[in-house]
Amino acid sequence: MARMVRTAKSTVVLLVILLSITAILISTNITQGNGLDYWWPMFHCDAQRTGFSATSPPDINYTLWKFKLFEFGSLTTMASPVAVDNKVYVTVPFLRCLNASTGEEIWSNSTIGMHTLAPAVADGKVFVCNSSSIHCLDANTGAHLWNFTTDNEFTKHNSAATAIDGKTFIGNEGGVWCLNATTGNQIWYTPNPALGPVAINGDRVFTAGYEVYCLNATTGLELWSHSVGFQIWASPAISDGRVFTGSGIFPEGNGILYCLNE
Repeated sequence: MARMVRTAKSTVVLLVILLSITAILISTNITQGNGLDYWWPMFHCDAQRTGFSATSPPDINYTLWKFKLFEFGSLTTMASPVAVDNKVYVTVPFLRCLNASTGEEIWSNSTIGMHTLAPAVADGKVFVCNSSSIHCLDANTGAHLWNFTTDNEFTKHNSAATAIDGKTFIGNEGGVWCLNATTGNQIWYTPNPALGPVAINGDRVFTAGYEVYCLNATTGLELWSHSVGFQIWASPAISDGRVFTGSGIFPEGNGILYCLNE
């Protein structure tokens, strides 16, 4: 009888342990599924522009909410939204912050963000390129913190800032800038053009225009460059010590994907 009681107690303990593990796994799966632990804070997800997220995709096709950004036919440009801390930031036709769970608008700024490729969010701040300037706003309230103006216009191809390690990196045809993310003060500038968004990997900055450039992230000094003979209107992507980039197709490119040693 005593042996049966001990066996029964052991079985109950084992069931409790299994139920606890199951609950943890389910909770983890739900968290990964709603994306709260795996944010998408900038264009192509990260500073390396890998376009990869560990978030589990939804299992069913079910619309949770939708938000009308503009009237059909009023715009011809779409932008890439970013998602951070249960908020979605989108720049069509101007900068908006929405609740990721309900789709309700939290705040908006109708004066910036027009035709911007994507904002970047880091350390409670939103960085948005607009016209020839970059603006920094409070991510929770939309309050304007600072702006920095360049000599060239940003385009729908390169108007996606990169924010990492307390710095923000921007680029256009006039060059590449590294700014203090808190103050907006310039840390360094290089005239190497960026026709697409800037990518960062560790202590190196990668940009593409008429050539692919590798810059020192601390000083902005050019480390190396590689000419492809055509304009590159896209961001480099960095993975496993390689830099991937491609030129466009007719009339301003040869339609070739390049893999370079970082």
